[in-house]
Amino acid sequence: MTANHHGKMISLQTQEQFEHLLGRNTSKKPDPIAIIKFGATWCGPCRNIDVSTLLGLSDKVIWYECDVDENEYTPGYCGIKTIPAFLAIVNGKPQPLFSNSNTQQIINWIKSGFKQ
Repeated sequence: MTANHHGKMISLQTQEQFEHLLGRNTSKKPDPIAIIKFGATWCGPCRNIDVSTLLGLSDKVIWYECDVDENEYTPGYCGIKTIPAFLAIVNGKPQPLFSNSNTQQIINWIKSGFKQ
């Protein structure tokens, strides 16, 4: 799980996949920077995000998406209360959650090193 699949986010469907991003239960090092986008197919603000722009920002970021209706455990575990929300994991360490649907503000958050 170290490359974006042809300009798409990797679907995060299980808690085991999430644990891998934290470097748990695996002998492999976690991705240097992974960002999870939490959302749902019915969420209008989630659909308004320009995902292709986010995917093109940096080849150092591995993008994942977690549909809160398909994987209920991981969002609960991460404390997701509203969507869309983003969780950056840097070298296996989760950063503070960021919730926003404005593509430019999401870009600013990434460029700031995940500072609110």
